[in-house]
Amino acid sequence: VLGFGSGGGAVAYDIDALVVAGGGGGGAIGGGGGAGGFRTLSAQEVNSGNTITVVVGAGGPGTTVGGSGTAGSVSSLASDDFTTFESAGGAGGGGHQVNGFDGGSGSAPSTTPSQGNDGGGTVTSGQESGDGGGGAGQAGTRGVPNGGPGGDGTANSITGSSVTYAGGGGGCGRSDQGSTGGAGGAGGGGDGEQGDGSD
Repeated sequence: VLGFGSGGGAVAYDIDALVVAGGGGGGAIGGGGGAGGFRTLSAQEVNSGNTITVVVGAGGPGTTVGGSGTAGSVSSLASDDFTTFESAGGAGGGGHQVNGFDGGSGSAPSTTPSQGNDGGGTVTSGQESGDGGGGAGQAGTRGVPNGGPGGDGTANSITGSSVTYAGGGGGCGRSDQGSTGGAGGAGGGGDGEQGDGSD
């Protein structure tokens, strides 16, 4: 079917896109993973007939023994009509026996401008619960005395309804210390679990 003023040439369209990367995994009895980077693309011109390649980044796995969680993978849009548009993966949460209880940041590596917020703050002496991971709209919370909540994500109405995306993961608690895991941030952040202190 030919468009108005036919002739069969390429037709240009404007598109909007929301690109969220894979979130980071949580650390063992540690920090919650950071949300994947959150970016929007508005009124981008594309030509009919040109392919847009979509890559959806996977979430990073958490760990159950000692170590830190793994960063999430990049999500991207690519086309001949525009420079590849990427969102960075969320950082993994810190592991109890490796680098403390820090929550993962909302984009790893860090980007300019930022695609997310930092995980929970500096770990304090004697802390036994993990910090929350950063979300797209809010930083994670420090895990004292219970696991820190993950940062909330950001609402977007690209689907026609307001939906919140890219929440950070909650930090872990410890059953042997009587502490509970933190809630995940609004927008898909996973709740922190309660470890037994042996990992």
